[in-house]
Amino acid sequence: MPKPSKQIVIDAIIKGIELGKERGNLLATVGKKWRLSQRTFDRYWKTAQEQHIVTQEAIKSKLAIIDMNAAIDGRKMGLKSKLDRALKLQKEIDIMEKQLRGDLKFNYVVGNKIMISHTGNTFTVPIQVQNEIRQTIKSFQSEISKMEGDYSATKVEHTGGLSLDTFLIHGKKFAGENTE
Repeated sequence: MPKPSKQIVIDAIIKGIELGKERGNLLATVGKKWRLSQRTFDRYWKTAQEQHIVTQEAIKSKLAIIDMNAAIDGRKMGLKSKLDRALKLQKEIDIMEKQLRGDLKFNYVVGNKIMISHTGNTFTVPIQVQNEIRQTIKSFQSEISKMEGDYSATKVEHTGGLSLDTFLIHGKKFAGENTE
C-alpha cells in the first residue's frame, strides 16, 4: 500500500473522534491500516485533536449566530420570549388582585347586564365574580409555573419483586406462564 499523506490519516483520526472512538481503538484500526508506529500515530493524534477542536469551535460560533438571528427574526415577527410571556401573565395577575382588593374599578357581566364594581366608594362585586377572578389568577399562576419548569416530570423507579424480563410484548409469556 502506498504511503498515505499525513492529512488523510489525520482526517481518518478526526472521523473516529467524531464517532466517539477511544484513542486505543483508533490506534489499532488506523495504525494497522496505514502501518503507523505508535509515535507517529501520537503526533497525528495530537494534530487531529487540535484540528477537531478548531472545527468544533467554528461550528459552535456558527450555531450561536444562527440562534441569535432566529431570536432577532422572532422579535421582528412579534414573537414573545418566555420571559415576556411570563411578565405579561404576572401583570394580569397583579391587575386582578387589585380588582379583588377593591383598589381598581372594573366592569363585570351578570346575566345580560354590565355592572360596575364600585357604587360610590363601596365595593360591590358578587362572590361568583370574585371566585371567577380567583380561578383565573390560579390558572395564570400555574401557567407561569409550567413555563418555569416547576412541574417537571418525576422519575418512577421499579422496586417490585417481579422482573421486567418475564413480560413479553407479543403475549407469549406473562409472569413466567405460557399463554399459548
